[in-house]
Amino acid sequence: AQWVAYRSGLDPAAGRSRRRPARTKRSFERDLRVDEAKAAHLQRVDEQIVLTDGAATREGFLGGLRTLAARATADDVVVIFYSGHGNVQPVPETGDPVELDGLDETVVMVDGQVTDTEVAHELEALHANTLLFALDSCHAGGFADDVIRRPGRMGIFSSDEDVLSDTAEPRRAGG
Repeated sequence: AQWVAYRSGLDPAAGRSRRRPARTKRSFERDLRVDEAKAAHLQRVDEQIVLTDGAATREGFLGGLRTLAARATADDVVVIFYSGHGNVQPVPETGDPVELDGLDETVVMVDGQVTDTEVAHELEALHANTLLFALDSCHAGGFADDVIRRPGRMGIFSSDEDVLSDTAEPRRAGG
């Protein structure tokens, strides 16, 4: 089995406080332990998609999910990790039966938000028998109802559906 990973996130310190230096893509990758995954031969360099800061766009994120779905086989273990801002927005008038509260949970990219419904839609084509989906953001738990619906799909969420992630500021993560 191969490990296919996708990591995305906005540097939570960028543009916030002048007291905090902006993190580089390299320091962000170090925090995500990219080198350790490569050294352990858990994945090849060409199997990894890392989006940070300006590259973390809606199309970059959704395109990364489509790429994973196209590459991954049933024997693969897919890991998706996002650390950044999360939010909610009203469900479109067409409705979404999964969203009983009438709100779509989102992850925030540099050019807009990606909803839990959009993520679930892109991951429908994923044929890997094992998916680990980890979100470090406010309202992260709301993705569980949409994304973690089949056997072999697991989620790690930093907060419940209707909860802000309290660790964002002190830990300089998620939020």
